[in-house]
Amino acid sequence: MTGKLIASTLFVLLSLTQFVAGQVSFSPAQSYSVGTAPVSVAVADLNRDGIPDLVVANQGSNNVSVLLGNGQGVFQQAINFDTGISPTGVIITDINGDGKLDIAALVSANLSLSTPGAVSMLLGNGNGTFQAPIVLTLTPDQTPFTLTDISGDKKADLIVNLTDSAGNPIGVTVSLGNGDGTFQTGVTVPNTSSVALVSDLNNDGKPDLVLNGFAPVQVMYSNGGGTFTSGLQVAPPDQFVIRIWAADVNGDGQLDLIVESSSESGPSNNDVVQHIGVFLKNGNTFGSEQIFLTGESIKPPFKPRVDCFITDVVTGDFNGDGKVDIANRAEPCSNPPFAVNISDGAGNFTVDSLTDPGPLAAAADLNGDQLADLVVLNAANKNIEVLLNSTPAFTMVPATNTLSASAGQQVTDTLTLSSINGFSAAIQLSCLVTGPTPLPVCSLSPNDVTPGTTPATTTLTLAPASSADLISPMKKWRWQGLCALALPLAFVGLGSWRGRPRSKCWLMIPLLGVTSFLYTACGQGSGNTQSAKDPKSYTVQVTAASATLTKNSNISLTVQ
Repeated sequence: MTGKLIASTLFVLLSLTQFVAGQVSFSPAQSYSVGTAPVSVAVADLNRDGIPDLVVANQGSNNVSVLLGNGQGVFQQAINFDTGISPTGVIITDINGDGKLDIAALVSANLSLSTPGAVSMLLGNGNGTFQAPIVLTLTPDQTPFTLTDISGDKKADLIVNLTDSAGNPIGVTVSLGNGDGTFQTGVTVPNTSSVALVSDLNNDGKPDLVLNGFAPVQVMYSNGGGTFTSGLQVAPPDQFVIRIWAADVNGDGQLDLIVESSSESGPSNNDVVQHIGVFLKNGNTFGSEQIFLTGESIKPPFKPRVDCFITDVVTGDFNGDGKVDIANRAEPCSNPPFAVNISDGAGNFTVDSLTDPGPLAAAADLNGDQLADLVVLNAANKNIEVLLNSTPAFTMVPATNTLSASAGQQVTDTLTLSSINGFSAAIQLSCLVTGPTPLPVCSLSPNDVTPGTTPATTTLTLAPASSADLISPMKKWRWQGLCALALPLAFVGLGSWRGRPRSKCWLMIPLLGVTSFLYTACGQGSGNTQSAKDPKSYTVQVTAASATLTKNSNISLTVQ
């Protein structure tokens, strides 16, 4: 059985984790009419009002539907824009570098019908409307994967997977964009796998590639000019890698990898075992895989095959604890058909089984309550459905995330805590400062709040050390030592002056000059050295903890 066949026949989700009910809930679905056979959804702010909007690729009607949001998780009636092709996916990016988001509708090559892939680009006007499509037809061996700015010139570049006549991956090309819907000749990335993920994995501001195929998974770090250097690898225990996602699962500021893989087993390799696991990133390495979902497809002798398979995986904070959770749907399996895997922040998950909402298309915070909502597809009724998250939770929002103060000067910030979906538990607050010593003292007043129908507030007070305390211990030792010499030198000078011949008095002049300098320095410089003037940066973490949720908010402090 080939890797491609495995990808289309995976059967999964017999989770070994005990179910815990009631952690996550969703409001009844709100339906929105779109085009025929919706297959893909992307979320972004299309009209620059700070509110998420939706773009839906409609494979059956050769168009995309744009639904502008109002900020409350409600969307206007869809406006359809022709793509000229039958899109199988949709990407939102800035193609021409004008600061306005554009739409790229992707279509995969159909090898059996010798139909080439294509990219239909709709340049945005910045107000949620789009221009007529620019269609780029590819060769039959090219399948578009995504458009994103690889080179750093603010123009989208095209990343394409190459396949042979049998559909097997044979490489990846990157074509730099000219900013007008055309692209330069593609440069082949030196690897025979296909690209499965584009994301900045080393936090240098440049998108990297993650290539898959036969294990291991290969990371290719971007050099910033459309070229790449081989980086880390992760090696699932299975033969084949199917899908890859990136998310900061443990909240350390580094993107981790979520990998779906499979292996053939049983007599004549008729059975398939499938795993979904997390590889946590730690600096310049990835840890070993922590598998949290497992399933299989088994063909017992003389009996029908028993199987089910995962069709959809989306990530987001579904319970409001600030950690990345993973929602997945299995079809036609019913054990369960839909579940949210609640993260503990260390790569472990607890499964919350929920009612099946339908095919998952996207997860995003659509109404600004810091909870991930769902967008699902309903192709039979030519619509999409939005399920707003109704999990009881709270939000914590500081008035500012950046503070500055002079040495010895107190500075304050106000944090507002609001109840969501009827949350009513007490919240305990604490703060922690990290950075160079001596650390500013932090305090919160009040330390305990209970938000209800009206938000609650707490005041964060930071008291940086004085200028004298900000001098390094070595600097203090040097000044104190010099000052200690001043008085003895004065007595030595005066004693030497008495009884000396006038011809040798000039020897005392330098000694008295040094003494005068030391007294001046002790009076003026010991508390005002350059080290006290250098800015010092601190991170203040405010933690709000209730019986069920914990949230952290980081505030930066600069002391001058």
